[in-house]
Amino acid sequence: MKKLTLALGALLLLAGCSDASVDISFNDTLFTVEGTVIKGKGRGKKIGVPTANLEINPSIILPKDGVYSVKVEYKSRFYDGIVSIGENPTFNNRFITVEVHIIDFSKNIYNSRLKIFFKERVRDIIKFKNQFELKNQILKDISLL
Repeated sequence: MKKLTLALGALLLLAGCSDASVDISFNDTLFTVEGTVIKGKGRGKKIGVPTANLEINPSIILPKDGVYSVKVEYKSRFYDGIVSIGENPTFNNRFITVEVHIIDFSKNIYNSRLKIFFKERVRDIIKFKNQFELKNQILKDISLL
């Protein structure tokens, strides 16, 4: 029998804890997800907030749909970011995507591996009237980091 160990932060994240006063880290352990950057629809880039779309192993348990502040590891360097996990209702997507915007970052990272360290849940996924409302909310989310 294999033993499964989860940090308190990971349990809170998986349970969808949205209390901003709860830091989801515990003993310096953050919930993490790794994936390969794949080509997306280019919508983030078009609105000025490019995202790296991650291909995640389907057997991986993801946190509850939502927007999270994160640290992103790329080639052993760490960057601040914000990640969206969900169906992208503004664009009527009916499948789960994991998209991360890396702050102050402009490298071509297609086919690269990224490791995402979840720090805090920011908000639920929202369906916006248009891409401009979406962009304004993303910029607001980023300003909270």
